[in-house]
Amino acid sequence: MEELPLFVGAAPELKKEIAADAPWLKDFLASLVFKQQVQLMGKLAPKEGLVVSFLAAMEKRGNSVLLTTLAADLGLPAFRLRGLLSSLGRLFNLDGYPVLEEDRQSETVRLDRRLLARQFEIPD
Repeated sequence: MEELPLFVGAAPELKKEIAADAPWLKDFLASLVFKQQVQLMGKLAPKEGLVVSFLAAMEKRGNSVLLTTLAADLGLPAFRLRGLLSSLGRLFNLDGYPVLEEDRQSETVRLDRRLLARQFEIPD
């Protein structure tokens, strides 16, 4: 009998088609600011594959999405999403600028792609 992994889908991996659909993601991952942020966060930094999957899902949804839809897109249980968003907020929101915002009243997540590009010094 084959054993199943405990956390199937818990950390989506970078897919080749994502890079083709959103070539700016390569620039983001290669940016010095991203690398510095990951280093500062240490073990608390989200896995690179999950960051890419999140950014690709946000782009696919027009950078604004309901929490339930985002959880489904990422293949995560909804209860894990708030922790991920908190971690991503620490990664993206440099100097207090709201790159990533969660509106708890409307259950919506918004990503300001232009501000992300500016903060991480990548082409928009």
